[in-house]
Amino acid sequence: MVIMGETVKTGVIKALKAKYPNVPIYKEKVVQNMAVPCFFVMQLPVRSRSRMNTRKEKTHSIHVRYHPEKFSYEEMDQAGTELLDLLSEIILDDGLPVYGNELSYEISAEGYLMALADYKINTIKLAADGPKMTNLNEQLYIKEK
Repeated sequence: MVIMGETVKTGVIKALKAKYPNVPIYKEKVVQNMAVPCFFVMQLPVRSRSRMNTRKEKTHSIHVRYHPEKFSYEEMDQAGTELLDLLSEIILDDGLPVYGNELSYEISAEGYLMALADYKINTIKLAADGPKMTNLNEQLYIKEK
């Protein structure tokens, strides 16, 4: 399976829908007249780091914002803790788990919660098949004493 940023984001959205089925989840764009409480899920730039040989480590960063119905620090702190637990492991479309690294949350002065999670995925680029040998001529000699 090819892992794309949208694959990881979809896994996060599915996890949010499973835990909070009655809370609307918006992707990327801020909408006017949004229902509260709600979540926004955004894909941040994907980072790639070369490893040994044909291996790469790709980091998919996901930003989740939670807008509550009423703002209170206690509710936001509890929601932040629950959100980090939820983001610590997500299941992709093929059923494989991906684990969140560098999880953090912040309570914004504007009255919403921001949570960030990085998902590091190791990839290997398979080498293309080269030309195959078509004929082999073999000769056998026996050296006499």
